[in-house]
Amino acid sequence: VANVFVSRVRSGDFIFRHGGEEFMIVCVELTPDEALNVAEKIRKAVAAESIALSPSGRLSVTVSIGVAGFDGRPDYQKLIERAKGALHDAKNQGRNICVLSR
Repeated sequence: VANVFVSRVRSGDFIFRHGGEEFMIVCVELTPDEALNVAEKIRKAVAAESIALSPSGRLSVTVSIGVAGFDGRPDYQKLIERAKGALHDAKNQGRNICVLSR
């Protein structure tokens, strides 16, 4: 899954592990709608991936993604909280979707 993330973001973007099963991707200089478009490409790529567990076993996974755009305020904790809120909304809306925090 991490390989899918890396292959779908630009070299100047950042990928972090954030908690047990959560990742954070910081897309620099994108509008919220552009970031949502990147998130949707990542979501589709992860769903299309088949992960080898053993020579005879494979696993398919999906991701729910919350997107928050930088609003010009230098409070990154609030930005992360907005992204987590959007992630929570995505999970509540049935999972395997992307939700933009507004």
